[in-house]
Amino acid sequence: PTEFLAGVEKYGGAVACVLAIFFNPAAVVFAILQNAYVFSYITRFVNHNYLFGLLAVLMVFLIYSKSNQSKLVWTQALRGQICVVYFYAALWKLITPEWIDGTICREIFISFEEQNVASGVPWSQLEKQFPGIFVLLAWSGFFLDAMLAAVLLFARAGHWMQQVGVMFHAFTALTMAQRIGYA
Repeated sequence: PTEFLAGVEKYGGAVACVLAIFFNPAAVVFAILQNAYVFSYITRFVNHNYLFGLLAVLMVFLIYSKSNQSKLVWTQALRGQICVVYFYAALWKLITPEWIDGTICREIFISFEEQNVASGVPWSQLEKQFPGIFVLLAWSGFFLDAMLAAVLLFARAGHWMQQVGVMFHAFTALTMAQRIGYA
């Protein structure tokens, strides 16, 4: 029964998240299910787990805000929370030598290929053709995180640079889908 309930909370929460686009009460259901899943079943916390729960709660406050002023406050709270995540991700990458020299990116992507979960991307062949590819990916990851933190902090909502973040997450979904939860 525990696995069944975990599935209901996880996948029911995903359905509620999509429905929340069209039906406001579904956002409350998503927030409840997401946080129930995080607090009941996850034994090893990853930033994304509790971040999604926090964002779901903030979204409920935003959706049910009555005044434009309170909507602005909750929108800024959402943006601020995401900004903090990108800021610390950029900082960690900058002070971690194994990230800067591409070692971590190389180990991640080559291990995907070795485990046959690389989504068809031939990482070892790419490395032979472009020896600096993992250093490029590592520095790109740093600049992306730093740029997204700055854009979320200073730019207006819907700024064109936010589309770079969407493209990054599409790249992540394509290349890491079988290891980070999209599959």
